[in-house]
Amino acid sequence: MTRSFNFGEVPKTTYDFLKKFHQRVIGTAVSGNKNWGTNFGKAGEVIEKEFGIPLVIKFEMGGFDNDIKKTKNFLETFTGIL
Repeated sequence: MTRSFNFGEVPKTTYDFLKKFHQRVIGTAVSGNKNWGTNFGKAGEVIEKEFGIPLVIKFEMGGFDNDIKKTKNFLETFTGIL
């Protein structure tokens, strides 16, 4: 889980983490603000393209109940846990 900032950039801390551990990451959930238009959650698209990690969900700000359900469903399907 990460965020987009500056209209779609990947935070440096996230980028540094992914350089080391991207092989172990199963998917990305990224927050953003829909006011950014096409740059909403763009960091997730960048991560998917650069590291080959599936973009599971883009959610606005803190997310909504449906966002939580979608993320939990992904985790349950992928891991069989939850």
